[in-house]
Amino acid sequence: MAEEEQKLIRLRDDFYRDGFYKALYALVILLGAILLLLSTSIYLLVSKPKPVKFVVGNEFRMVPLVAVSQPYLKQPDLIQWVSDVLPAVFTVDFVNYNRELKNATPYFTTNGWKSFLDQLKMYADASVVANGKFFVNANPAGAPFILTQGLLNEDSLKGIYGWWIQMPVNLSYSSAEKGSTLPLVIQVLVVRVSTQNNLSGVAIENMKITKGSGDQVITSV
Repeated sequence: MAEEEQKLIRLRDDFYRDGFYKALYALVILLGAILLLLSTSIYLLVSKPKPVKFVVGNEFRMVPLVAVSQPYLKQPDLIQWVSDVLPAVFTVDFVNYNRELKNATPYFTTNGWKSFLDQLKMYADASVVANGKFFVNANPAGAPFILTQGLLNEDSLKGIYGWWIQMPVNLSYSSAEKGSTLPLVIQVLVVRVSTQNNLSGVAIENMKITKGSGDQVITSV
């Protein structure tokens, strides 16, 4: 009887011992898997490659980057760009003024944006448009044409290709009570910019506006 009890005790001890070792073995494997997963996550986080940006065209084909010392746009495309942009940026109203202004930012460089805001204060100031509840529309009075073009020599623009372009525009002001039209001659310095963040490859760097009809040519650029 005593021998059977001892045998049972040994079997029970062996059973618990085997169970303990199996549990310990499983725990070691689990800890190893956790450490492996943790180290892999840290490695992927530290060695994560930087995103690669590239320009694609309308058909999602890669477009090679072109140096800013080269024109990039063909002349008809450039003229079309200017004829689209200038009326768009000067078309504002008292309801959507801030949103329309924000939508215009991609067409300008940093300096160009400051130049544009200076001109906007003169011809379509926010307070004037809001107080008068005006709708301001810019309509082309003629086709844009290039005055000069080539590599620029200014310090901040040295080596960058640019064009001085002139375009006549009729700026009309309308409200519930009155309306008027102001003929303007707008000159813009359009410069090459990187196509990495600007698909058009050009932006306005400077702007000059003179009151007058579109039949005059102003050459003091």
